Amino acid sequence: MGKTKLLLTVMTWTLFAMMNQALPVSAQNGIWEKMDTDFFGNLADIYFINQDTGWLALSDGSVLKSYDGGMNWDVVKGPDSTVTESVLNRMVFIDPLNGWAAGDLGLIIHTPDGGETWIEQRKGGSKITGLCFANETTGWAISETGDILKTDDGGQTWISQANPDTNSAELLDVKFTSPYNGWICGEEGLLMHTVDGGENWELVPSTTEYSLTSLALPDSLHGWAVGMWGTVIHTCDGVNWEFQPCGIDKHLRDVSFVDTSYGWAVGKSGTAIFTMDGGQTWSSTPSKLSGMLQRVQFVDSQNGWIIDGSLYKYVIQTGVEIGGEPTVITSLALSQSYPNPVSFSVNSAKTTINFQLIEPTTVSIEIFNVLGQRVKTLVFNQEYFRGVHSISWNGLNNNNVPVPAGTYFYRIQTPNAMIAKKLLIVE
Repeated sequence: MGKTKLLLTVMTWTLFAMMNQALPVSAQNGIWEKMDTDFFGNLADIYFINQDTGWLALSDGSVLKSYDGGMNWDVVKGPDSTVTESVLNRMVFIDPLNGWAAGDLGLIIHTPDGGETWIEQRKGGSKITGLCFANETTGWAISETGDILKTDDGGQTWISQANPDTNSAELLDVKFTSPYNGWICGEEGLLMHTVDGGENWELVPSTTEYSLTSLALPDSLHGWAVGMWGTVIHTCDGVNWEFQPCGIDKHLRDVSFVDTSYGWAVGKSGTAIFTMDGGQTWSSTPSKLSGMLQRVQFVDSQNGWIIDGSLYKYVIQTGVEIGGEPTVITSLALSQSYPNPVSFSVNSAKTTINFQLIEPTTVSIEIFNVLGQRVKTLVFNQEYFRGVHSISWNGLNNNNVPVPAGTYFYRIQTPNAMIAKKLLIVE
């Protein structure tokens, strides 16, 4: 930002309570700041174990390490040329010493000393697209051709596990919450689950046909998967998944949650969205991010990193001013519709949506079904003044046909913010 300084103001908790605790964008008083670092290859993956210590995998096979939260990086060289000849694209650490990286040609390498040395453990076959370790001995790797591999000796040997998918969809991510409970996602909405360490993998309905590119599992019950065309799905019981509207239609590449409430997802065209209520509402922040954001990782609510061709760090602003004048980021609050649940079977029945703006702006309000399909546009790019506003919906879609009973989502969007909430329609 140079000498430019920002003053980020937040709406009070009184407003949150009045509006059902709908969270405005300005409550996230942080910005994404590009790190002034030079790298020797394209950034492929990032992994921090705390706010200070982290590693970067580069596409040319190099591995870098930081001790100061990403401000400075040391190049870690492999033990021989095979490490730098292969493209790396996945990396994971389970403690400050033990880490693994993987990439093209089935390559998997391991460090037992925090990155000082790297040992080739496996090479041959298809590109590794996902890598996960539950502890220092037990881990899994997946490939673009559908291979599922497991190790019980820290990566020295890898054994194939049966893949129940007969369509040979590309596998894109794997995550485990314990040595037994794990998930895999992939092309065409593929989801697989195991409760026995992968001895048996079961196909699970995902509610989407779009490719799922990344998983985040803060515990054994809660999880998120993101993918193409702004797809976000969520489980709160560790079994069943449902669609969550995020308000964007850009491809999402990665997702990171620090707990069951706070998470980020990133993707195409500089898309970076966050939630502070477990995905019930997703918001975007004004930023200078652009291009395809490949990876995001947060270790807590205040320390996060994004990579595309460069490295960005999330910086909390306690801030200040631009040229001595305060600058306010556009924000909004959205209440729960009333009544909710609602029955439109009664004549003239309707549900009312209240929202509040802290400055004049254009607003769009739309209704979506659980498949993410737009069923009704209530307002599109309409100018509203600062203050509290209301709009009602009578249950008719854009063709003036009553929508069936079920779960829907209403979304409000301004140029700088977006919030979505759930609406239940009953008979």
